[in-house]
Amino acid sequence: MTDPDLPADLKETELVMQKIAEAVDLILNGPARGHDRKNAFVLLIAPFTDKVNENGLINYISNAEREDVKGLLQDMVNQWDDPSKHGPDIGGGPRTEH
Repeated sequence: MTDPDLPADLKETELVMQKIAEAVDLILNGPARGHDRKNAFVLLIAPFTDKVNENGLINYISNAEREDVKGLLQDMVNQWDDPSKHGPDIGGGPRTEH
């Protein structure tokens, strides 16, 4: 549920993230819920500026518990720090201007 005390732009971001999360969860897991799900996901959103996320604001939404998300993110950073521990990246890369 959206926090009524959030500024309007953050309320909109939260609502959009909830819709995206519902769609991603359905795509990855179909109608399965709870422990019947096969895939966890985490979506991070931060504003693009000259210095990515210079204001420290980052939002996330997931179908996993917070502690599990923390572990997933720590594992991802460890993989990035040691490329021998993972395969090729899919997507991502440097930001390009249009």
